[in-house]
Amino acid sequence: MEREVDEGRRLSVQLDNGVGELVGERAVARFERLVSEAASAAVQHLKRGWAVELVTRTGAIGFGRGRRQKTRVLEALARLEAAAPGRSPLRSSDPTAPLLRFGFDTPRRATA
Repeated sequence: MEREVDEGRRLSVQLDNGVGELVGERAVARFERLVSEAASAAVQHLKRGWAVELVTRTGAIGFGRGRRQKTRVLEALARLEAAAPGRSPLRSSDPTAPLLRFGFDTPRRATA
């Protein structure tokens, strides 16, 4: 029964990198901090056995668990660059999954 509960734990980490051009050291540092916070959240949940997905303005990595997923997420975040702002909200592949949102203008909301 406990295994079934663990297998149902999913988290969507959404980082809106649609911030436009990063002008100045402060903006760059702020963006890097958001990326770092998203990475930390993903890693913490993966360590607890959760399935984690990463959704950004420029791509997504579907839900997965374990060391391979950790590597995929961290590599994607390490390569992530600022992109043009988008009008539509970021969306999880599972709208029922708890989410963490990171972005310049969007306050982080935890429902996990």
